[in-house]
Amino acid sequence: AALIESESRFRTLVEDIEVGVILHDRDDRILLSNPAAARVLGLTREQLHSATSADQDWELVREDGTPCPPDELPSVVAARTGQAVRNVIVGVTNRQQHVRHWLQITAAPRLRNDGALMHVLVTIVDVTDRKRAEEAVRASSRRLALAISATSDAVWEWNYQTGETYYSPRWYEMLGISPEGPTTLEMFRAKCHPDDVGPTMELFEEMVRRPDSPGWVVEFRMRRGDGSWIWILGRGNVVERDARGRPLMGAGTQVHI
Repeated sequence: AALIESESRFRTLVEDIEVGVILHDRDDRILLSNPAAARVLGLTREQLHSATSADQDWELVREDGTPCPPDELPSVVAARTGQAVRNVIVGVTNRQQHVRHWLQITAAPRLRNDGALMHVLVTIVDVTDRKRAEEAVRASSRRLALAISATSDAVWEWNYQTGETYYSPRWYEMLGISPEGPTTLEMFRAKCHPDDVGPTMELFEEMVRRPDSPGWVVEFRMRRGDGSWIWILGRGNVVERDARGRPLMGAGTQVHI
């Protein structure tokens, strides 16, 4: 009676969770699955239990988009090696929706005392939304990098917490210098004209302290690598603050005038 009750609780848990669960035997046949597994794979329960990892209809791909052979699937590797395979990302075409779903798969083998394989427990988490969000961030970064490379303005960014700054390649082109080592605000101070550095930094710091800062526009001179001076028009603002209004990140553009 205790065994029956325990099995009932286990089955209820497996049936209700959103993580896909599949139990494979030594011959890659499915012994048990839950609704989440069938839903993620785009199959009915009956279709899922008649399938194997070697089926060509799966249209499997690795995380880099290249085809994934069935013998690389975590369940197959775990059965072959007797070792657990964790958190492998595999793309699978959902048969009902005809769209690719990205799955995070973990496979854990269960061995008998003599070392023979009993079965492999596979868990499947649908990470499609996360993968799409990551790709959207990468695409946005590529577009931003392209925009920065195409503009005639020099783009800069300052992390107020670490003091580290970033200057786009155009900045170094304007000054006729090569980027060397980490960039800091001190590099700006060292290159700025002695008569301009004080007023420029005072204006900059005043705008940073103001929670309602409209940003700043300022002209100043910078020394080029050949020793000559050029006039720069700088524009910028605080782009991120913490909950108390303290600045976290600032950014702006500068152009040779």
